[in-house]
Amino acid sequence: MLIGPDGEKIGILKTEEALTKAQSLNMDLVQVSPKGNNPVVCKLLDYGKFKFEKKKNQAGSKKQKKQTTKEIKFRPSTDIGNVGNEKPALIDNENNYRDLSSLLDDL
Repeated sequence: MLIGPDGEKIGILKTEEALTKAQSLNMDLVQVSPKGNNPVVCKLLDYGKFKFEKKKNQAGSKKQKKQTTKEIKFRPSTDIGNVGNEKPALIDNENNYRDLSSLLDDL
C-alpha cells in the first residue's frame, strides 16, 4: 500500500514501481508499518524535511520552563518583622516562581 505526500492512498504497488514514483517526485519511500503486516504500508515524503521538523519541534519544547507556585501563609499573629523577612522570598523570580501569599485566620 502506497500513501502519497498529501496523505492520499495511491494503491498497492510493487516495490520497484513505488521507488520509481518516489524518484520521479524527488521524495523518499519510507516504510510506515512493520514487515509483518500484509500489505506493507509505505509513504512518500521528504525524509530530510521530516527529520528537521521533528528536531525543531523537540527544541521548541525544551525552551519552555515549568512554573511552580511558591506559597507563604501569614496569620494575624505573624509579626511585621517576619513579614519583612519573607518579602525577598516572594520577590525571587529568578527561579520562575509564581507567588501566592495568603492571610489565614487563627482558629
